[in-house]
Amino acid sequence: MSQAHNVDRKKSLSEAITKSQILKINNTTENIQKYSDAGFENTYYLGYRDLPLLLEKHTTGKRTIDYGCGTGRSSRFLKSYGFDVLGVDVSKEMLINAKKVDDLIHYVKIKSGKIPVLNDSYDLFFS
Repeated sequence: MSQAHNVDRKKSLSEAITKSQILKINNTTENIQKYSDAGFENTYYLGYRDLPLLLEKHTTGKRTIDYGCGTGRSSRFLKSYGFDVLGVDVSKEMLINAKKVDDLIHYVKIKSGKIPVLNDSYDLFFS
């Protein structure tokens, strides 16, 4: 099979999968639980290791929006550093799990890009 044909085939396959289909695949109870239970070791550690220093150095307030919070892992991380977190996500299933793990964090289902807050009412936007 030629390289050009491979590219065309991949493109048509990726176009055939819609965002809602991806959400349905990712939002299985099993996948949500696995993601929620995962820790911050290995590559997650690398992604989060410098955050406490960066947050201390570059933020002045504690009101935080965790955009795309999923199962609330990053929301809980931010909360552990004293931030007042609003977790927002497009997936109702992910938010249900997030609330089960920590119901003291406020979680809101949103439409993508539509955050129900006033401008300048939060100190940190985390994504």
